[in-house]
Amino acid sequence: MSSGTSSAPEVPSLASLHRSFAIALSSAKLSSSGKAHNSLKAARGEKARKKIVEEHFAAWREGCGLAIRKYFPQYIDLALAFPDAVGPDLIGWAEENAWIPLCGQCGVTKQDEFDPQRSHSVVWWMAVAIDGTFNVNLPGREPWCAPKWLAKGKQETDDLVVEWSQLLSARFAGVLTEELEVARVRVAIWQVNQAKSASLSAPATSANSRPKSRLNYRSEVRLAIQTELTRKPHATDLEICRAFDSNGNVDLPLNWQPKQGDREFVKAYTDKRTRPRIEKMISKVRADMRKRELLPLR
Repeated sequence: MSSGTSSAPEVPSLASLHRSFAIALSSAKLSSSGKAHNSLKAARGEKARKKIVEEHFAAWREGCGLAIRKYFPQYIDLALAFPDAVGPDLIGWAEENAWIPLCGQCGVTKQDEFDPQRSHSVVWWMAVAIDGTFNVNLPGREPWCAPKWLAKGKQETDDLVVEWSQLLSARFAGVLTEELEVARVRVAIWQVNQAKSASLSAPATSANSRPKSRLNYRSEVRLAIQTELTRKPHATDLEICRAFDSNGNVDLPLNWQPKQGDREFVKAYTDKRTRPRIEKMISKVRADMRKRELLPLR
């Protein structure tokens, strides 16, 4: 995980949200493993037993997916309610914090962070589902080994644990990817509304001053820069680029791409060939906004 969660203690109700999400994930794990164990009691034959375990593991995986869909939008709610505490990357903050209960309750990390993954929670789930025992993953105990109808020996057990751990991580990443797309739309709308509210509430300096309306740029990039500066008047060029990469409100112009196909504003900003073009446009928007008194002079 990156250091993006360092502001977590400043966000009210974050700990409560973590607990609620963790309880939902734990319930999915306990319920699916218990149902699997009960179903196995009446099962006959290796194929039937294996099918029961695989079906209930899939139920655990999908139950966690439902929990993600329920609780991830609440992380976005918190980010929108306390943007100053969260920082400019609202969506990144929400994603990193959502992974905290996922890692704690399911024992998996973000996909591709570590390879291979071996979740202790997967081992626990298998032991409860198959043997009905909760006393696994304890210091001093022999590693749990699956019955031969599921895996032949310790190596195959370990291989199966790694495979199922990666299935969990991939499923969680897939659900979060879908939720992130919805979140980007929410955050973009919120940012536009914030900019409109700021423009409407800004007081005139005198009775004869011109109305402080938004600049009517045709360029989507200039409009996006204006929105970010309205939201955070003292944002640096780098912070603006980070916000663009986070919210996805605008595409990186072709003549700003260090290499064809590059999409990240931060990468373009750190490239000495394209950085001057970005600085020039942001500087121009700042100057235009100051002329209209939409930004403080300094």
